[in-house]
Amino acid sequence: MRTDQGGELWASAEFKEVVTKAGFLLEPTGAGNPKQNGMAEAPNKTFGRLMRGMLYNAGLGSEFWSYALIHAVYVMNRMPHTKFNMKMSPYESLTGIKPNLSNLKVWGCRVVVKQPIIKKAKLDDISTQGIFLRYTATPKNIVYLDLETNREKITTDVVFDEANFITGSTNPGGGSPNTSRSST
Repeated sequence: MRTDQGGELWASAEFKEVVTKAGFLLEPTGAGNPKQNGMAEAPNKTFGRLMRGMLYNAGLGSEFWSYALIHAVYVMNRMPHTKFNMKMSPYESLTGIKPNLSNLKVWGCRVVVKQPIIKKAKLDDISTQGIFLRYTATPKNIVYLDLETNREKITTDVVFDEANFITGSTNPGGGSPNTSRSST
């Protein structure tokens, strides 16, 4: 079994013990040489490119990388794959359900969310703006960053503004690369 010399596996005594007990020989690849891992590194490269493109387009900073990666994986798992002669997606292969992409939205776009009515006057604004971060386990709900509270929230009552991102930048998506957030 081969692994790079990174700390996650190579430096782990527990991992080495499990590999040895299973009867495998653990061998390191050359330092800084991901080509030796070929097939395992190819998807990492693809997802890295998708993630960087999505962050750049939305004008969001690196603190949003995990959301971009989750969305990239969501999309790639629902696209036809060469393993299935471009006739089936990994999602369909696993679940037996053909994916419905009619509700697929542009990651990082602006959203307008209807907030629950909590004793508001008739003409009060009952919406807030946010940034689309990801789908939940059911595509009927989404996770968004509420720009008013700077917190992640889940909603169903949402309107996507896929043509607009964070304003005030020269990025293709119009986003500001310095947007920061706090977690809940």
